[in-house]
Amino acid sequence: VTARGLLRGARGNSGVILSLLFRGMSKSLKGLAEADGAALAAAMQLRSTPELTFVADKGLLRGQHTIELMNEIEQQEKKNEQNQTKETNS
Repeated sequence: VTARGLLRGARGNSGVILSLLFRGMSKSLKGLAEADGAALAAAMQLRSTPELTFVADKGLLRGQHTIELMNEIEQQEKKNEQNQTKETNS
């Protein structure tokens, strides 16, 4: 992924800002095979290197689970309606 490609694919202000950040970083890190925290801090002109923690976003899984529960409720309601109709017709 190139910084230029990030800019072309950017969505909204945040995307453009991030693409410009990556563009500057790519220029600063050009020619390096690897970059450690100090190199990244220098590329971003930071006084100290923040500790980064990546956390998995489980929002989509929760949303999927909620939809499954709603579908189960809908199916149960349909069964209840069918049973009520059968009892009324009997």
